[in-house]
Amino acid sequence: MADKKNAKKQNINQDIEEKLIKNTTSAVETDKISELKLQQEIAHLKSQINSQSLEIDDWKNKALRISADLQNFQKQTEIDQLQTKKITKKTTIQNILPFLNTLNISFSYTPKTEDQVINVFIETLRSSFNKLVLDLKNNNIEIITANPGDIFNPAFMEILNSDFSQEEPKVKQVVSIGLKIDNQLIQPISVIVG
Repeated sequence: MADKKNAKKQNINQDIEEKLIKNTTSAVETDKISELKLQQEIAHLKSQINSQSLEIDDWKNKALRISADLQNFQKQTEIDQLQTKKITKKTTIQNILPFLNTLNISFSYTPKTEDQVINVFIETLRSSFNKLVLDLKNNNIEIITANPGDIFNPAFMEILNSDFSQEEPKVKQVVSIGLKIDNQLIQPISVIVG
């Protein structure tokens, strides 16, 4: 009977050991399965993070391109506006330039008279001309004039006659006034030298 009890005890101990081994094996396998699942989930999350990072980079690049395009558009718009202003100035002034030229040349031929009415009229015209020239200059439109006796300057004058023998030619007569718009010479002063 003691043998039976010992045998039964041994069987119970063996069963317990087997169950413990089974449970330990199951726990280890479960831990391995859990670790595997965790690694798969981590890999999946890393893949999502990489995908999101690529998408963020893509959006950043798109935003930078759009920003650069917008800046280029703004610069081009400013250039176009300046060109339009310049063309408008040039067109406008070229319409009144013949009148200004005639008026300026007529001042060279102003008769000397004692008649105060004529003198006041001429001075009023000259003042109006000077005011208009100043107003135009304030808008970067410069009327360039010369006077008889001035030294010829090829930077803003052109000679209409070719029969002069002076080394340093002087203006004999102004034929037409010159024009600068935004510091760019549009029309030189036409002169006869002698």
